[in-house]
Amino acid sequence: MSNTDNLNLEELFKAMGIDDLPAEEKESIAAQFSDSVDEAVILRLADMLSEDEFAEFTDMEGDAADKYLTDRNIKLSDIAIEESVRLVEEFAMHVKNTQEVIDKHSSQ
Repeated sequence: MSNTDNLNLEELFKAMGIDDLPAEEKESIAAQFSDSVDEAVILRLADMLSEDEFAEFTDMEGDAADKYLTDRNIKLSDIAIEESVRLVEEFAMHVKNTQEVIDKHSSQ
């Protein structure tokens, strides 16, 4: 992992409100987050393409898959960024709500 990757992950953890967790937990969350982004991107593609197009796309690999999306004016990187932002915002909201519940019960 490069310094840039570490920086981006630290920014992600800070945005999620979990930057004070131990490294092991952060690594686990990063892996889960990556899987969630991948799933979200696939679901977006499934919505954007017809059933036949999506089936054709899922059988492709590498450059052929990239060309297939480019020919349809679909930017995979843009979709991945949008889904990443959405998931970070959702996660941060869950962390905030959980903290509010914990704080409420702690003060009683």
